[in-house]
Amino acid sequence: MTESGQTDGIGGQVPQLPHPEQNLAMYRTLSTTIRSGIVRTAHDCSEGGLAVALAEMCIGGRMGASVDIDGTGSGDVWGRLWGESLGRFVVAVSQDHESAFLAGMKGFPTTVLGTVEDTGSLRITDGDDPLVNVEVEAMTEAWKGTLDMTGGTV
Repeated sequence: MTESGQTDGIGGQVPQLPHPEQNLAMYRTLSTTIRSGIVRTAHDCSEGGLAVALAEMCIGGRMGASVDIDGTGSGDVWGRLWGESLGRFVVAVSQDHESAFLAGMKGFPTTVLGTVEDTGSLRITDGDDPLVNVEVEAMTEAWKGTLDMTGGTV
């Protein structure tokens, strides 16, 4: 604990939503792109940040991905991978619809992170630095295993 009574590593600050009208406008615009068929899938980053959203998307689709978080901000890797900031989504769009999606989201911050791949693994880098390389099947088994409350195998 620090002198202020805070636990190290915990900010003690509830995240604030400084401009809710901007987030609402972004949500509505994203919903429009989803309804138009441009978006294949989307996932929020509210529980576990970007890393968990990517893992859950790979598990759900039984597909791999290659992602580079370089360009996602100046924060540390921990914050960029697991930060649960408000109003962030991971969106998968086919290459045929990428320009239409970016045009539809004009005025809102977007970052192209990588590609969906039929490799069976999630690979995350920070530029040239490898961060994560895990098989989708291993993530699926770990996720399923947490649901088995009997102690048996899944």
